Amino acid sequence: MDELLEVEWRPTSSGGPQLHFEIPSETALAKLVALFRELAKGPALVRLAGCGFVILKNIKDLHLEGIGSKKEPSRSLQSDKGRDVFRWVHDSEGWIQCAELVEGLTAGHHQYFDNDKPGDIEIQASFREARR
Repeated sequence: MDELLEVEWRPTSSGGPQLHFEIPSETALAKLVALFRELAKGPALVRLAGCGFVILKNIKDLHLEGIGSKKEPSRSLQSDKGRDVFRWVHDSEGWIQCAELVEGLTAGHHQYFDNDKPGDIEIQASFREARR
């Protein structure tokens, strides 16, 4: 169980929405990097509910979409009204950037995937970080 990547929706300290990736091991980190790199090849769609290395804590699914060289939407992360299903979209360059950010994580630290786009839901990944 400690090798599984956990994904959950939670409020930030300022009360805004956040999608959080808890990366418990080098193995889970490598799988997430490989997934992001695969999405960069686009077009591709991955539903995390069907991935064997992921536990979705309080959401039903997260759809990761690689759109290749198409123009990214104004919001890279979107959710349904109940915040049960999320859709995270990037072009090839965006997924490569995500992979590089995750690769740079060291134990006890976290990384934000923030494009400073108005209305975006905050996305954070932490690697072996003490739970708050």
